[in-house]
Amino acid sequence: MLALSPPCFSSFGFPSDDEMGHEQLLHWAVDNSFMPSADTVTDLSGSFLQYSFQPQLPIADFNHSSPATGDDKLNVKKKYHNASERDRRMKMNVLYSSLRSMLPGIDPAKKLSIPATISLILKYIPELQKEVDGLMRRKEEMELKMSRASSMPGDVTVTPQENATSFPTVSARHIGDREVFIQICTTTWGSSPVSKALEKMEEEGFHLLHASSFTTAGNKVFYNLHLQVFDGQRMMECGMLRKKLLCCMETMKDSVSCEQT
Repeated sequence: MLALSPPCFSSFGFPSDDEMGHEQLLHWAVDNSFMPSADTVTDLSGSFLQYSFQPQLPIADFNHSSPATGDDKLNVKKKYHNASERDRRMKMNVLYSSLRSMLPGIDPAKKLSIPATISLILKYIPELQKEVDGLMRRKEEMELKMSRASSMPGDVTVTPQENATSFPTVSARHIGDREVFIQICTTTWGSSPVSKALEKMEEEGFHLLHASSFTTAGNKVFYNLHLQVFDGQRMMECGMLRKKLLCCMETMKDSVSCEQT
């Protein structure tokens, strides 16, 4: 067998196995502080335990701070949801405010709750429908009476000159506390009284909501005016309102008579 070559590296002061035995080597290591004492082992074990838990802190901090982008997205989504909800509530408040403005006898300065508004609207709609049905029946009855009167023998023929100076009839009826329905019956000949009637109603604090007209047999024309009193104005009684309109019509009649003469 080949002979072992001498070691390439020096022992740096460490005794070799050839120079001392195992027991002498052990005593030499203890004397030169190469073997740890009991206190040293305890300190090292405590340091090791402390050191073993320290690397977990940065990991925990990293895991806690990593969802920052997700939180930002959640905050943006929450703000967008809140803005959409505010816009929806504003639109609903506008709609309920419009409903409250249609209710008769409601003070505009008094803000009703949404349930109270819905309750009053549901109560007001059937009442309004009954009034409309009653007006329609009245219209049909008047048309039927006029058609029967025109078909009776011995009718008096009214000339345009006589009919131009004939006095129109006026009826007025309240619809709620702030609205009034006016019907003017006149003939197709002569000047229309509607313009004068509207001027008079505006002077009394009313504004027109809706107007319609229809013609029946015998050259009769019915003008239907739906008006509402301005805010802050007092509603006039139907009798007084009718008298004022009749006076306005009489003034118009006198002017027509003067023109014909």
